[in-house]
Amino acid sequence: MGRLAAQQILSLAEMMFKILRGLVRALAIVAIVPAFTAVHVSGAEITQVHAGYGGIAGYQLPIWVNKEIGISRKYGIELEPLLISGGALNMQALLAGSIQMSQNSAASAIQAALRGAPVVLVAALENRMPLQIIARPEIKTPQQLIGKKIGILRYGGSNDTGVQWALRRWKIDPRQVAILQSGATNARMTALTLGQIDATILSYPEIYLARKLGMNVLADLGDFNAYPNTSLLFTRSLIEKQRPWQKTCSVRKSKRFIMSGPIAMAASRF
Repeated sequence: MGRLAAQQILSLAEMMFKILRGLVRALAIVAIVPAFTAVHVSGAEITQVHAGYGGIAGYQLPIWVNKEIGISRKYGIELEPLLISGGALNMQALLAGSIQMSQNSAASAIQAALRGAPVVLVAALENRMPLQIIARPEIKTPQQLIGKKIGILRYGGSNDTGVQWALRRWKIDPRQVAILQSGATNARMTALTLGQIDATILSYPEIYLARKLGMNVLADLGDFNAYPNTSLLFTRSLIEKQRPWQKTCSVRKSKRFIMSGPIAMAASRF
C-alpha cells in the first residue's frame, strides 16, 4: 500500500462524510417545512451560536442534523458548526469565547474542570467510546504491538484514554510502545497506510475503509468501560446568563432523526 492508496483512503473518507451530510440536508427539506410552520421566529430574534466539533466521525452528525433541520431555530438560535480538530483546541476556543458551545469529549471537560475552568457539561451523546484500535495487516495480536508506534490525535484526549485502557487490558506496559501525536483522523489513516505508524484509533466510517485495506481490528473500546464520549459543553457564566441556549443541543431530537429509517438505512450501506 503506497501513497496512491493513502490518497484514495483520504478521498473516500471525505466522500462518505459528504454523502452523510448531503443526506441530512436532503431529508431536512422535508422536515424543515413543518418545523417552521409550527414555530415562527423573526430574523430580529435570531441569535447566532458558534459550536465547535472535533472531527468528521459518524457520531458528530447530531450537530449537523440540528443545524440542517432547524431544531435550534425554534429557540431563536442559529447554530453554526465549526470544525476544530481535537478536544484540547475546542476547550481553548470555548474558554476564550471564540465559540459558545462545544461538542467535545468529556475527558477534555473533566480535565479543564479539575484545573478550575468554569465548564458545564449539559448532555452526553454516548455512554461508550465508539472507537476501535486498528493495526496494519502484519499485526494480528495485541502483543505484536510491543516496540511499535501507535498514533493518536493528542495526549490527554479520548484517543489517549482509549489506548491506555487497551494497553492495561492487554497487560502491556505503556513504556513498551511509542504513543505518538499523529494528527487528525485523515492524517492518521494516511500514516497507517504508509507504514509510518503501526496502529491507531479510529471510528466509523474510517474503520470500514481500513478493513477494506486489510487492516486488523485489535479492540473495540466500547467493550472496555462506560465512558461519556461526545458531550455538549458550555461555560458556566454563559449558561447562567442564557439558560435557553442549552436547548440548542436538542440531543434527543437530533439522535431520533438520525436513527429514523432513511438515515439509518443509508448509513448501513457503508
